[in-house]
Amino acid sequence: MISTEAWVLYEKRNGSDGNGASSHNNDISNIGVDLRLEEFSFPDLLDKEVLVEPIVGCWEGNMSHAVCHSPVDICKLRKEERVVIGNAGVVRVLRPGAEVASLNEGDLCLVFCNGTWDQMGYPQRIYGYDAARTVGILAKRTKLHVQQLIKIPQPTKHSLEQWAAFSLRYITAWANWKVAYGVWKLQAGDASYTPSIWGWGGGVTLAELALARISGALRS
Repeated sequence: MISTEAWVLYEKRNGSDGNGASSHNNDISNIGVDLRLEEFSFPDLLDKEVLVEPIVGCWEGNMSHAVCHSPVDICKLRKEERVVIGNAGVVRVLRPGAEVASLNEGDLCLVFCNGTWDQMGYPQRIYGYDAARTVGILAKRTKLHVQQLIKIPQPTKHSLEQWAAFSLRYITAWANWKVAYGVWKLQAGDASYTPSIWGWGGGVTLAELALARISGALRS
């Protein structure tokens, strides 16, 4: 077993947060005692897993949903009394598993939030959120499958903070925008008018709108 210190999220009890206040409005300013700094243990590395230490994290919307137990209680969903969340950031490799040849101790990597995936590599569950038995980066140490790490090229002109913010929202946004814009172009054919682009959401939507502007599809 590997033990570390982590911010641990507990299952919601009695229909309220830790202070007895309703948390359905996703207000993270009053999360009670459901999120606690304490020791957390997880199984040792498998051959294709990597032990890492988080360097810089980025708070994403799914984390707010998790601590507010809305729209679902991920502890109940995962059938785990307590979990560690966090799925956007930069980590440093501490120890690669026996079958990991692409990463070495000291490498800096992006966290790729695909928790469980299908045969095509598309996400079914999200790491550090609804993927069972995943330990998010609100821990001093955690482990990820080698396919959940993207090595940061060196040298890099971007700061680790910029890479951390990029890791979840822009990777997700690029895939979403690629599909959405591609479908629209197939439907529109050679039409010269600019499509109407709008978004509803958090960081991923912000990133998609940025991609739309770069692509010339958003002018305001």
